[in-house]
Amino acid sequence: MVNYPLQQDPMSAILGSLADPTRRDILRRVAQAEMTIGDIARYFDMSLAAISKNPS
Repeated sequence: MVNYPLQQDPMSAILGSLADPTRRDILRRVAQAEMTIGDIARYFDMSLAAISKNPS
């Protein structure tokens, strides 16, 4: 028998992303003021790659 992975529906993906406190904090800060990826990375003391990966 072949098992195929279930594709995650868009709502589950969004809610799963928002479960992470850092992602929620990033969203709060970007909603309050325009910030570049570099600004966010400096604020959270994270690499650009780590920040760029977070929103997905």
